[in-house]
Amino acid sequence: MSEHAGERAEPMRIPPVTEKEPEPVSSEVRITPPTPTVAEIMAMLPQARRPRVVVKRTCCRP
Repeated sequence: MSEHAGERAEPMRIPPVTEKEPEPVSSEVRITPPTPTVAEIMAMLPQARRPRVVVKRTCCRP
């Protein structure tokens, strides 16, 4: 079997596969909210109510 010049296929370079993040479906820019600070988290927690204390004066005077 002899090969004639010009009948061979040219070598083809295939680029390497790289993992990329999928492109977003919409063109909107997604912004993540900032992480709240400890003070902001404490401010969001429910505050304990102060007990209402009524001190009645007792007196033995008629």
